[in-house]
Amino acid sequence: DLPPLYDSPRDRTLIQLMLLELAAMPVREFDIPFPQHPALLALCQAFLLNPSIHDPAARWARALFMSQSTFRRHFLKQLGLSFSAWRQRACVVSALAWLIAGKPVNEVALSLGYDNASSFATMFRRVTGQRHRFITQPDASGKGTPAACVGNECRFYVVAMR
Repeated sequence: DLPPLYDSPRDRTLIQLMLLELAAMPVREFDIPFPQHPALLALCQAFLLNPSIHDPAARWARALFMSQSTFRRHFLKQLGLSFSAWRQRACVVSALAWLIAGKPVNEVALSLGYDNASSFATMFRRVTGQRHRFITQPDASGKGTPAACVGNECRFYVVAMR
């Protein structure tokens, strides 16, 4: 039962319906896992400062003095994601933060290494299930928007539109 924050039976019913709909929605993971291995952790942190969708695994492998196949196995073991999946997720999370801050889509796309906004938009929609237009800055109340930011921390709510 809902607390008596909602005065009318209509409001309570609407809120209960929204909660049921939200519970039934698929969850999308946007957290970025980090490794325990110090040298790999340093590479991951450096990547987040300057993300690029085209950053090759070969460069990371060389930096860690590993073969590419050993690096890929090590990366998967440390993070639970393949290198390419982690790199793409890190780029999406960076893009979300930039879009919320008001950075133009074309600038976000080019910053991440995409040739144009269209190729970025295709990847963004494939990963998030939404067009980049649904990611906006929170209003003054912080309600009713897909993202809410407090200080340097942003929580992203990607809502499936039916």
